[in-house]
Amino acid sequence: MDGDVNKLIKNRFSGFIKKNKLKRVKRKALLLILISVIVFLVVKALIVTFYAALILAVLIATFILYRKIKKN
Repeated sequence: MDGDVNKLIKNRFSGFIKKNKLKRVKRKALLLILISVIVFLVVKALIVTFYAALILAVLIATFILYRKIKKN
């Protein structure tokens, strides 16, 4: 009788436990996806900023050289 009761309890709550585990896995997966998207956007922003700074530096250097050449 005790074995049957334990089996019944196990069967009753196994679905509940599986659902909770699935929710936890889904939550972890969504969190991982969110973190990876944020990291991707930050890296992309850093690359864009780097290139913008590089272009700006080239323009400033060109302007300074142009003024020096124009003075001579």
